[in-house]
Amino acid sequence: MQPIVKKGLVDEVAEALRGRLESGELKGILPGVRLLSKTLGVSVPTICRALHQLGVEGALTGGGKSRRWRVPENPAESRERIKPEANRSSGGADRADRRGRLMFLSALSLSSERHAGVEVFAELLDQLGNTGWEIMHRVENYASAVQPRKSWEKLLKLTQPDAIVALGGTPALGGWLRDKRIRSLFIGGDPGESGVPVVAVSTSTMLHYALERLLSLGHRRILLPLCGRAPAFAARCHRVVAEAAVLTKRRREDLVIAETAYARPEVIVDLMRRQWRKDPPDALIMLDSREFLAASGFFREAGVEIPRDLSVVVLSHNPIMDWHLPAITHFEHPVKLMARTVSKWVTQGRVSYAPEPLIEVRARWVDGQSVLPRK
Repeated sequence: MQPIVKKGLVDEVAEALRGRLESGELKGILPGVRLLSKTLGVSVPTICRALHQLGVEGALTGGGKSRRWRVPENPAESRERIKPEANRSSGGADRADRRGRLMFLSALSLSSERHAGVEVFAELLDQLGNTGWEIMHRVENYASAVQPRKSWEKLLKLTQPDAIVALGGTPALGGWLRDKRIRSLFIGGDPGESGVPVVAVSTSTMLHYALERLLSLGHRRILLPLCGRAPAFAARCHRVVAEAAVLTKRRREDLVIAETAYARPEVIVDLMRRQWRKDPPDALIMLDSREFLAASGFFREAGVEIPRDLSVVVLSHNPIMDWHLPAITHFEHPVKLMARTVSKWVTQGRVSYAPEPLIEVRARWVDGQSVLPRK
């Protein structure tokens, strides 16, 4: 009796694409990963991993950097190179040809992670597609950990990575990786005193620019909610706000930071109620688009209209925000540049952008309709 072979989603998508290749439905240069994602109804990272698998098999060529995947000119020859089912893996190249094994860590499933982080992972898969690096993704709940966990040791022993890239790393994770002497990089997050380099858009830079713009437009009272943020992160925000008050000769109490220990929707709504009872702000800076969606419930309840009563800037962006009317002013994260930076770190063993632990990439300010000058 033959053993049952379990197939993951990546294998199923690769098989579906393989069938379209063999039937001639897909030929020449393939459509982009986002179009394939919409066509097949799966996520962009899943499409990227399936394409990479087909590239390893020889059914496709190209991929990596900005090159598009294409069907080889001799389909018969490429089909001969396709490995039997028993030898296929969703991870990548044969060990003999593999340059290294990269583990991409996230604290949540990719479907629950922030959009920019998922997009960076998708771009990274595409750029490293034919470099010889085997890429695997694992979910390990390190976001709330204050010290290393036994599950981390088990994961390390099971996967034996040559390098680790963690989405939204933490001081506990950074210290553990340093002690294990594993080459590591964070995409966002806080490395603490570990020395792990971080590729990120600086929240301090975005916050400073947003405050500068709002103050120049005559806003009287600006509110910045900090919900469930780490003490070190909150301290940086306080410094930026204090500096903005000094530079613009504004009263410090006109730039309000309201902190809560948790980031649940009902907590954010309650924070808004309390601030509006004290002294309603005329501008709001939100760090996260999900927090803004929670706050929107209060706006409807209180009859607050954007931008007539309140100007709004959100420091991050999610495509779902494109459906909000009026359009929200926000920052757009440079996903491709972040992925190129990480890819260079993986393949070259270094990053040439900066020697400091923080490797900052600049976000782009996107004007919407949610900011209105005040008299």
